Amino acid sequence: MVEAKTLIAPEEVRLEVEKRENDTLAQWLAERRPMFHATDVDLAQRVKGLLARHTKLVQAGKNKNLADPWVIALAQRTGAVVVTEEGRGKKDNPKIPDICAAEGIRVIKVVDLIVAAGWRF
Repeated sequence: MVEAKTLIAPEEVRLEVEKRENDTLAQWLAERRPMFHATDVDLAQRVKGLLARHTKLVQAGKNKNLADPWVIALAQRTGAVVVTEEGRGKKDNPKIPDICAAEGIRVIKVVDLIVAAGWRF
């Protein structure tokens, strides 16, 4: 999927994951750099718009989930489906599925991706 460019993510995801120590996901992502889209003006403008419309998406001072708006903005730009294990949040603590629903972006779980891709284990 990485080679076919059907599995994509914003650069901010890689940067967020790399901050973790001894993380298997960070190692896996390091071997798949072509999947990451660099930040550009268009993507930054989309993030700015998302944060203006959804002010609780990233909470000031918490320094977590900073890649979330970038994931949503990239899906918005490319028409991609967002894959996440997050559930719905609350009005004062929205999660990726909440924002995607409000923005008209399809969200699926990892198991849905596995089924859609036809993977067998």
